[in-house]
Amino acid sequence: MALLLALGASSAAMAQPTLRVIDTAPNDVLNVREYPTTDARIIGMIPPDGRGIIPTGERNGNGVFVR
Repeated sequence: MALLLALGASSAAMAQPTLRVIDTAPNDVLNVREYPTTDARIIGMIPPDGRGIIPTGERNGNGVFVR
């Protein structure tokens, strides 16, 4: 599973950047975790074609906090 997200412009408002999932296999998901570690509890999943993911602005290494 890839943990990569790319910045993209929101179609609704250019001021609100959004993220999309990239480099994730069509039969896989991107796990959303409680904390930015691989052993943290999974609290959600984003499909491999997920778009419109809103970042909070916080980062931890390669981890991006999202809403």
